[in-house]
Amino acid sequence: MGLGLRNCSIRRAGLSLAIMGIVASPMVANAGAVPAGGANWSIVNEAFAAAVRQQSVSNQGILPVRTYQPANVISTVRPGPVVAAVAPTEVAKAVSAKWGWLSEIRLGILKHSAPISTSTPKEKGIDGNIEVLFASPGWLGWLWSPRPHIGATFNASADDTDQIYSGLTWEWEPLQDFFIDASFGFAAHNGRLHIDSTDEDSGRRREFGCSVLFRESIEFGYRIMKHHSLSVMWDHVSHGGVCDDENEGMDNAGMRYGYRF
Repeated sequence: MGLGLRNCSIRRAGLSLAIMGIVASPMVANAGAVPAGGANWSIVNEAFAAAVRQQSVSNQGILPVRTYQPANVISTVRPGPVVAAVAPTEVAKAVSAKWGWLSEIRLGILKHSAPISTSTPKEKGIDGNIEVLFASPGWLGWLWSPRPHIGATFNASADDTDQIYSGLTWEWEPLQDFFIDASFGFAAHNGRLHIDSTDEDSGRRREFGCSVLFRESIEFGYRIMKHHSLSVMWDHVSHGGVCDDENEGMDNAGMRYGYRF
């Protein structure tokens, strides 16, 4: 009796499959744009699987559900777009490639005309300072690879000396995250060159003697999280006797914040 029911169930599944095949045939015939075997075998597979699932409700496990696909069928399933993951190191390399010429930017507040190497009490106030350091070019390797820089120092008072400067900066790291910078270059200023005793600026403003001066600086700092730094800096401008004239020079000293790219 059980064998008869099993055979009957199989025959009903086969009949359902045949009916679905007949219904699907016109659809397959009209699917000229679909690769051969792609659409019709998909319909037959679905019909076969539906028939088997229906019989499995009343008689569990009579047939395994399998999907048949001939060897010459061209699959119509196409993979979606592949999204490539970008590693953080690749992002860092891209940023480095974009800003490779720019090394660091530093901003500072300085005491104008600080009495360090010169004690003449002339000019006063607070200076704002900005400096840009560039990556050391290969041709400066013979000079221990200093970084070129440009900068400007502006006094809070309109009556005292401002300067713009450029030069080379050498850096040494004696300990991890600690650095010592030394620089040498030239500065142009808007200060007074000569002042007569009858001039209203006599005794108040400094006499530089030359419009372009030598500039030296030294800086001690600590680097925070690789990119940030805090430092103390002193710089000095004078003509070193080149102009054979007044050479009062000037010192500035203060603190700076830096961001390294």
